[in-house]
Amino acid sequence: EVSVGVEKDGTRITGRGAHTDIVVASALAFLNALNRLEIRSKGLSPETPIQKPVLGGV
Repeated sequence: EVSVGVEKDGTRITGRGAHTDIVVASALAFLNALNRLEIRSKGLSPETPIQKPVLGGV
């Protein structure tokens, strides 16, 4: 398990990732932090579910 801190304009966000390969876990943690930063920049909480339309189906 890896934790990564990302800071932008004084806002620090922590991302976490888990994988058996440390490089993959690090990449997942970095992406998690970037996603959280993007969500926060839109004025949402990282815990707020994002509604996406479902396309296609059976």
